[in-house]
Amino acid sequence: MIQLLSKVLLSIALSGLPVLSHAYLGPGLAGGFVVAIFGFLFAIILALWGILYYPIKRRWHDKKEQGNKAEQEGESVKENDSET
Repeated sequence: MIQLLSKVLLSIALSGLPVLSHAYLGPGLAGGFVVAIFGFLFAIILALWGILYYPIKRRWHDKKEQGNKAEQEGESVKENDSET
């Protein structure tokens, strides 16, 4: 049982070692990989932008409208006071 366990552990450890590969990875593959990584990161950034920006924009716009309403109400009260 111990020999089987040691053989399994040895085979797992050896499978992690790098193996010599005679494959050519040219500039096209490397460039495509880099562009794919940038595209993936850009997609994540855009997703976060879409999730975070619009609720913040809506809340900011609502707050701005409340400020404008308060100013308009304050002006109407001042006009009524000046008329009397």
